[in-house]
Amino acid sequence: MAMSEIKQKLMQYELAKIGFREAEYLPESDKIIVQPNNKRLPVINGSGEIIFRKEQHSLVYDTLKPLIDRVNEIAAAWDNSYPLAFQNLSHFHQLAEYNNVVLAARDDTGNGRGLHFVTWKYDYDRTGLEHGFYTEDYSAAKESFAKRSGLVPKEKMVTQEQATEIVTVIENLIEYDYDLYLTSEKMVVLNEITGNLRSAYPDIKIQEETEYDYDDMDEKESETIISSPEVTADTDAANHLTVQDILYAKLSVEYRLFLDELEKLPPDKIHDKAYEKTFKDEIVMMVGDGNTVSDEEASKLLKINNLLDKLYDGWLDTDASYLDMLRDSLDGTIENIFMPSSSEFMDNIEKSINSSLKREVDKPKKTLAEKMQVAHEKVKEQDAQGGKNKSKKKKRGERD
Repeated sequence: MAMSEIKQKLMQYELAKIGFREAEYLPESDKIIVQPNNKRLPVINGSGEIIFRKEQHSLVYDTLKPLIDRVNEIAAAWDNSYPLAFQNLSHFHQLAEYNNVVLAARDDTGNGRGLHFVTWKYDYDRTGLEHGFYTEDYSAAKESFAKRSGLVPKEKMVTQEQATEIVTVIENLIEYDYDLYLTSEKMVVLNEITGNLRSAYPDIKIQEETEYDYDDMDEKESETIISSPEVTADTDAANHLTVQDILYAKLSVEYRLFLDELEKLPPDKIHDKAYEKTFKDEIVMMVGDGNTVSDEEASKLLKINNLLDKLYDGWLDTDASYLDMLRDSLDGTIENIFMPSSSEFMDNIEKSINSSLKREVDKPKKTLAEKMQVAHEKVKEQDAQGGKNKSKKKKRGERD
């Protein structure tokens, strides 16, 4: 089957967007030559098949095949569409309708462009369309239609910004590993996630870190760069996660899964889990402050499955229960209540010192005559003691 005109024009337009502006359609052979100056390969035929050389494998499967799949989908939707019934909107074709929401498109290929998409909502009596969302991005148009019509609950949808963050984190995990020792099964799952997100949002780009030489900046320039939101976006810390960030993310995910399971329980069971919820939240927050564990400890903890459960079980197994800690706290508080304040303590010391000084002052004073009498008696006492010693020596000499 020959390539339809709309498909041929869309194919050339999409190829031009990614740099192949010389792509040429050959009607006699119903083929599109992607790079006419490159030995006429690769070639896209009317059925969407690609003829290419072995060394072009990456170009074909990473770039051309997703593009062809997208063009085929758009062209098929257009071929099965019909003009809107409203006279002033007949140049738009309805591609889909659900729950009073319409997905439509206008052919702008004659102006060297693609299709122009729009989603509308019918008014209350279906006599008109209102609240249009216009875009040239087919993925954005489908997302708008799915959201506005309720075809897919918005809680289950991932925006391009969210997809970019998820792909950034996963690809950093895979590239740097962070001592996680990911199993082959987990690697397959993570690669599938990033592959699906990149397929849904081909424009996802992982931002590279912008490096600055702060040594050559004055203080004002450095403050400007650090506080600039544009620079902050380029140097997003998510692109260069530390092992502490990964540990916090791991515990946060486990806590989120715990909460999800909690929501499925009946009210009385949820009440029974209140204590566990409180302390698991405390554990996650405590680890998240970055000061609780070292990088070496964090690397080891990352290898443990169901880490949050194990940390919580460890808390339950501690010798000192929470009630013991509460009791100690109460004892300390009560002791502080009855302990004299610092001002009272100083008053007591001052009173004690004053009392001692007063006793010294109140002792009776001796007159000079009394003091001399005391001294005279001490001298007589010493002389008497000296005479006794001489008498003993004399007797000892007579015996000898």
